[in-house]
Amino acid sequence: MTLDEVVCELQRLADPTSLAGMARFGITPQKALGVRVPDLRRLARRIGTDRDLARQLWDAALRETQILASMVDDPAQVTEDQMEAWAASFTYWEICDQV
Repeated sequence: MTLDEVVCELQRLADPTSLAGMARFGITPQKALGVRVPDLRRLARRIGTDRDLARQLWDAALRETQILASMVDDPAQVTEDQMEAWAASFTYWEICDQV
């Protein structure tokens, strides 16, 4: 899948009504679509391992794209520098916990 295809799928899965609930837990609604983690897991299984897509998803900087990036990246190729960069950009606890 391409980044555009993934973002379209995330928008289709989005539940804007869940954003208010996320905000109560410190999840920044302006950087979230409202896609549930089980839906992200199903999408990650469909995508499979894709290191290039993972980088693009991370750079898109939405809650869902960053969580999905951690699910589709190739763990054997993740470097310490990459993990340090990702960790430095965590904006709230859920991204940290999911990654």
